[in-house]
Amino acid sequence: MVGYRHFRPGFLALFGGNPDAEYADKEGTWDRMSRKQRARYAGRFDLIHYFWAKVTLSEILRIKRRRPGIRIIFHFIGSDVLIVGEKWRRRVEYGLYRCMGARMFADDPSCVLELAEMGLPCRWLPFVNGPLEDRERPLPKSFSAIAYVPKNNESFYRLDWILEAARRLPDIRFTVFPNDGASGSREGDRPPNVRFAGRLEDVPEAMAGHSVFLRLPRHDGLPSTLLEALSCARQVIWTHSHPFCHRARDAEELIRLLKKMKAENRPNRGGKSHVLKTYSIDALRPQYEQIWRAC
Repeated sequence: MVGYRHFRPGFLALFGGNPDAEYADKEGTWDRMSRKQRARYAGRFDLIHYFWAKVTLSEILRIKRRRPGIRIIFHFIGSDVLIVGEKWRRRVEYGLYRCMGARMFADDPSCVLELAEMGLPCRWLPFVNGPLEDRERPLPKSFSAIAYVPKNNESFYRLDWILEAARRLPDIRFTVFPNDGASGSREGDRPPNVRFAGRLEDVPEAMAGHSVFLRLPRHDGLPSTLLEALSCARQVIWTHSHPFCHRARDAEELIRLLKKMKAENRPNRGGKSHVLKTYSIDALRPQYEQIWRAC
């Protein structure tokens, strides 16, 4: 398994203690190797599963030359689809990998459709970065929203929608993370009911302290924060579609949904039950094991 260090916990949970499975951190183990060393390392295994999209043709050719029978999986998350789609050369390369027998998967059905439009058929294979737990707490007395807007990505995650909602709904408190507020908007433009919280030590616990979770990116896969919010039985407003979530396509729709949720002010127990059943490690592990055996 080759992927970013951040995703190690999820895959170690999926491995379930399998002594024949290893996770190679891209930033550490993998990037420190030369192409020759990578081919030698990969040659120890029957299958290599990439969970990122910047693989090079020379790397794959070296690995295949070292071990011709090795099976290859490419598994895309939301941002990976953008990386593949932005250059014609990458699309051609991944088409070549398919001709070489590589199998392709994506973590969200919308990403499956996008890749198919590029001529890269693949299947849906969800991923959760660690076991989900029932983190429901009583709803806060005062209706509030918590929004995911990473620092230096304010435009992509539509901070402007959130600030507009805060201006027009001054009785709703908004918390923005992981963002310290140093970029994306001038301090004088921020409504007083918006707080930039920086990085949070316990994201689900913070979500449980609010009424609704906002995730409003221009493009996405299946984010862990969305699943964590649902595991807290919180309402979710997203710019994409998912069971038990509400979709906002513009700032006006966001404001309308917030007004409606504030008036109803109820937990999202259907969403909690859905994610704890659908995305549990026990439910996902057999899917991965079947794919790893069949590829």
